[in-house]
Amino acid sequence: MKKKTDLRVIRTKSSIRKAFYELMKEKKFDKITVQDIADRAFINRNTFYLHYMDKDDLLEKISGECFDKMRMKLDSFDKIVSIEDVNEGNLYKLCCMSFEALLQDIEFYEMVFVGEGVPKLILGFTELLKKHMLSFGTDDIRFVYVEFISSALIGMMRYWVQNRDKFKIEEISRIIIDMYTGNIIDLLANPS
Repeated sequence: MKKKTDLRVIRTKSSIRKAFYELMKEKKFDKITVQDIADRAFINRNTFYLHYMDKDDLLEKISGECFDKMRMKLDSFDKIVSIEDVNEGNLYKLCCMSFEALLQDIEFYEMVFVGEGVPKLILGFTELLKKHMLSFGTDDIRFVYVEFISSALIGMMRYWVQNRDKFKIEEISRIIIDMYTGNIIDLLANPS
């Protein structure tokens, strides 16, 4: 039988997470202290340490949860089983799903992508995307393609997180697919 988590624990962790996100908008990660987080969350430091070893542990646990959700979202898309299944329609659906996962944890991805972000999280997220794309093969030329695609996709995700009021998920996904399947020079010359 699964043990039910105490509501006080859920509230406390939520308060810590919220405080952490707010502080990340105000200053760099290395300038944030556990005391800053505790003060903002209206808890004492001992309460923080009941749940996390330090701020790095907090960051690792939050990122692990969010990246796991993204990984599960990507893995749940069963329309692309082999390289033969990769087509414009399936890529568009997968792209939409990725942006929906971003939206689900938008506070986390704002922390990752807005301002200076957290470089190790951007690298971790890039590796998650690359690993997913390399599941169809690992020859040398594919590594080059995957590196290009994942870097471009991370750039587009960063742009969307910062400007999501300008584009709906379906619109930004269509733009990305058009760039991947169309001639980028023509698209730059004639945006529509």
